[in-house]
Amino acid sequence: MNTIPAPPRSESMAYASHSSSSALFAKINYYVRYNTKAIVIGIGMILVVLVMIADNADNQSNGYLRLPRHAYDHWGGAVHPGYFALEDAVIDDHTFHFAAVTDLDKLSLVADSKKPLFRSTLLPGKLVRDAATNRYNVEFEPVRTLVSQHNEAGRGMEL
Repeated sequence: MNTIPAPPRSESMAYASHSSSSALFAKINYYVRYNTKAIVIGIGMILVVLVMIADNADNQSNGYLRLPRHAYDHWGGAVHPGYFALEDAVIDDHTFHFAAVTDLDKLSLVADSKKPLFRSTLLPGKLVRDAATNRYNVEFEPVRTLVSQHNEAGRGMEL
């Protein structure tokens, strides 16, 4: 009778626990496959921390991933000062200039223009506080219409 001899246990993957090196590799492989998302997230977090540490080590950047904070002296980090300065908004201790701007999104598109053109309404005014009564009064100025081609993917004017 011819019988096929059984291979030694160390040659079979079913019996990987009998070979210490292959068992360790199989366990690591299983662990990595089972926890792939957690491992990728962990590596990503470590990279973010390393970038922040490296950026913080540079004394010129003051811990920011952009230009130094003093590079933008304007409100909100704007590159250009714009039309309104903070000093111009204060008339006296009880009177302040302000402006309200509409955000019409897609409704700001000017329909009869050949190129994408967008409009927005600016309503300037003054806020006046009466010191004697501690009441406020709002004085509106004439409405202005702002027109620009600056937009983001045709969704509306970017102010």
